[in-house]
Amino acid sequence: MANEAMDRGRAFQMPDELTVVAIGGAGKKLVSHLADHDWFIRHYLREGKRLRIYTMDTDSNQRQEDIARMQEVNGKVSAILKSAEGMGGSVRMQYHFLPDLANVERVSSLTSRQVLEQVKSRKAEPLVNVWWMNDPEAGFEYADLKKIDRNITDDFGGGVHRRRAISKAIFYKAITQGGDTFPSFQGHGPIAIVVGLGGGTGSGMFIDLARYIKGLRGEETKIWLFVVLPAVGEGEKEQLNAAIALTEMEYLNLKEEKLFNYVILSSLSPTGYVDGGDRIKEVREFDEAFPYMLINSLYLPTADISAIADAKKEYSGFIFSDSHIIEYPVEELIGLKTEFENVIRELGNLCTDRRKYLDEVKEFLDAAQSTYVSQLSGEGEIEITRDDINVIKRELKRLEKTWSNEIARDLNYNTSEEIISYINNNFLEDQRNIDTIDTYDRLLDYISKLVKYLQGGGKSESKKLENESDKNLYTHLTSALAELEELVLLQRTILRVKEQAARLVILKIARGETDFGPVMGELTSRLSALNNEMLESEQKLKRKREELADRKKELDAMQARVKTECNSLLDPINTYVAKKTDITTIESLERKFLDSFQRILFQAKDELSKTKTKKPKVYKRQEWLAMMGISDVQEHIESLAVKSGEDLGYLKDLSESVVLYYYYSYLLEIASRMGFIDKLLGRDLDREMLRSELNAKEDRIRRIAEMRYDKVSVHDPFEVAVSDRFVSRDMDAQLHARERDIITSLMAEFNLEYADQSRMLEAFSVADTGSIIRNLKDVMSAVLEERDGYSEKMHRTESEIDAIIQASISSNALTSFRMKPSKPEKRTVRTSISSKRVTLPSKSASAGGTRLSKASIIPGSVRSTRMCSP
Repeated sequence: MANEAMDRGRAFQMPDELTVVAIGGAGKKLVSHLADHDWFIRHYLREGKRLRIYTMDTDSNQRQEDIARMQEVNGKVSAILKSAEGMGGSVRMQYHFLPDLANVERVSSLTSRQVLEQVKSRKAEPLVNVWWMNDPEAGFEYADLKKIDRNITDDFGGGVHRRRAISKAIFYKAITQGGDTFPSFQGHGPIAIVVGLGGGTGSGMFIDLARYIKGLRGEETKIWLFVVLPAVGEGEKEQLNAAIALTEMEYLNLKEEKLFNYVILSSLSPTGYVDGGDRIKEVREFDEAFPYMLINSLYLPTADISAIADAKKEYSGFIFSDSHIIEYPVEELIGLKTEFENVIRELGNLCTDRRKYLDEVKEFLDAAQSTYVSQLSGEGEIEITRDDINVIKRELKRLEKTWSNEIARDLNYNTSEEIISYINNNFLEDQRNIDTIDTYDRLLDYISKLVKYLQGGGKSESKKLENESDKNLYTHLTSALAELEELVLLQRTILRVKEQAARLVILKIARGETDFGPVMGELTSRLSALNNEMLESEQKLKRKREELADRKKELDAMQARVKTECNSLLDPINTYVAKKTDITTIESLERKFLDSFQRILFQAKDELSKTKTKKPKVYKRQEWLAMMGISDVQEHIESLAVKSGEDLGYLKDLSESVVLYYYYSYLLEIASRMGFIDKLLGRDLDREMLRSELNAKEDRIRRIAEMRYDKVSVHDPFEVAVSDRFVSRDMDAQLHARERDIITSLMAEFNLEYADQSRMLEAFSVADTGSIIRNLKDVMSAVLEERDGYSEKMHRTESEIDAIIQASISSNALTSFRMKPSKPEKRTVRTSISSKRVTLPSKSASAGGTRLSKASIIPGSVRSTRMCSP
């Protein structure tokens, strides 16, 4: 209920002072639309008002575009100030490229000892106890990170590439080393942080940014968090980032660390967004609606409507917001309800008619079993065809369309809820789909379980069916399923009738496809003539079954030959597997060398950097080599050379040359600081000699890189790198050649096509001889099966057997009856909505206008649906 001020139409009250912080790509897009509203800008240009908009990102590809947007907004503010008088407020937009603030060009810029010490020595909130980028004493090493994520060394083209930990590290380095360039967030008004949780930049630093702001402005500062959740169509990394970030927020609640006064969640899923879909109309409308979402949310704490004021309960961690307005089309729903009630009535009429057919057939069969015993086969001689199964499945699926129809659920009929719930909770997942039921017994089991449940009252004793139509739906579905169960059982008896024509006629009657009366006399008169026809069909069946057995022998012979040929490859495959194992060992040795090589590079650079901060020690050449651990590197090279048989002397030369290159660089730095006193005391270093040695080592390294260009590279300004798998890559090629040799022998033996080679190569994806041979057998069998069509021939013969069982003689015999169906004929349910798609429109309003959308039928929404007859 509104108070007097609200009754007089008081507008929403925005805070006099507001700070908006957009982090990452999603945050920037949403906040950018705030500046598109002149009334919003003019409001904060009034006397006593203040607005600050900060956008922060790590994506260097969008840097120029972000700067241009900032200049555009600030230019717009200046133009408004010039054109209007009496403006005493302040509006300013600032863009910050975080890698610049943190003095970071690559991820490796975050891993030095200097950064570790500076970040951990900060005294202000938020504090860092462990530097996760490279803190060996705490068990975190950058080398380990690179093993987990080999692309971690990328620059910031495209941002941090969904890596939350990198975004968080950039933030801490920026607030440690950014000085006055990082925002100080001065002021006293509320702060709104806007992020998308799917990316890495915003989701990685928003909690730490909130702690930073609280540390600057005090615990009384009100911080709002506006979050966009990734759509269900986005990738696993986006979903995982959002899940982890939400978990961290709930952890804050458990710790009672109230960083955020309000958390407003919104999802992109209703827009249909998928990766790369930024330009679709619905996503643009969502972005344009964000300013209204933000302003309306900021109004919540001061609202006079109790329903709004109570929106955030004490136990809730967040509020969920959506920019759509949904209409409930009551008249259309009432129309659909009327049509569905017609379907329920028709279902009841169908049950009444089927009851009559079943009773008449049962009466006839009871008499036949005592009068014409010789015309009935034994229980074990029954042949149930796919057609017998499919007839029941079609009937069952018609009933399923009724109980699972969306209109029944939208009308809150408990019958639909009960049946669907029972199936989901009492059937295995692969048993719930009627289409996958492939045997008569499983079909009977499915129907019998439903009948037993419904006839037992389901849950209706505890949850009464209040709606009359819902009661009728429950009653008619129970009857229809019970009669269908009876038909399944009755068909077993009918299939015992030897005379095919008679059997098919009785089946048609039981299924409601014809009337019983007119054919009764002719059935009796033809029983004596059916035996001869049955004998002929039995001879045909016998010949086809013999043909089927021959087909099976051909298949068995092919599989036996494949087994023999594949088993004969045991020795070459054993050799192949041993070689593959060697490569695995060599890859491990390669990684050990690369790690040790990276370690000496890192240590040498670290020692070189110390010459600028304190008085360095002058090392002797051997002392420097020992300190760098060159002997460990050489041992790794030697082990790799022994195992692979390769001449790796160039790596020893390269490793020592690199270490000595940094050694002479180190001495040159020391020499550049020596003065006159050092010369007098004889401590002066020969700079020319050192420079000559340095150049010689650099030339040697570059010559090695030229000679081994596929394994060693030098990137200016002089970064030396050794390629991954510099030995095992060539061995892989040899291994693949062995694979092709083995496959070629099999292809020649079985005269296979070249196109089959790629499928056979997949057999070598496993690690042991036995598995490779099994895979080859499976692939070879499949290839030969497809080429020679063993299964297809068997299937064709089985189809011919089915055709004999359903022999054309039956249609001729049935035609001779000249039957004329009498009332009541089979009833087929038809309604005005049985063959059309019914779509319920709902209006969705956003900042850009009105459009049609879909939503679930809950209070205030409606779902599009399709109606089918039972």
